[in-house]
Amino acid sequence: MNRRLDLLGLACGMALAVVAAGCQTQAPSTRKPGDVVDPCADRLHGICGRLLLYHSLNGKLPADLADLKTVDSAPMPPLSCPASGRPYVYNREGLPVSGRSGRLVLYDPAPTHSGMRWGILADVAVEKPPLTAGVILLSERPVFSGSKPSPGPGQP
Repeated sequence: MNRRLDLLGLACGMALAVVAAGCQTQAPSTRKPGDVVDPCADRLHGICGRLLLYHSLNGKLPADLADLKTVDSAPMPPLSCPASGRPYVYNREGLPVSGRSGRLVLYDPAPTHSGMRWGILADVAVEKPPLTAGVILLSERPVFSGSKPSPGPGQP
């Protein structure tokens, strides 16, 4: 009986580790107490966690960001950039980013952060959990040069 409980505990712990490890902000690991974290990156990190949880439960990304409210009873982070006040752009299929694996599924509508944009890069080719995703800071060149970013489904 104890062996069964040990195995069950191990399986539950591994499942939680997979979900928790999926969303990682790509920032230096040398962060010190008192370091300033960009509020936009922090907000996107919270949204990233909900995207991972939604994908874990449903095996796909949501059709609309409003669907993220159904996966957690905690208050939903605002779906807009704290610097510009403009809503984030969501594209379930994602935009390719040169030199990076994965696709940009959620991002700032304008280069508000010193000419750069925060976004969430996800491995959308994965049809079943675990999905990997992370918050990244992008210059205009790799994704947005030469064309205006188009909103994803459900976006104005």
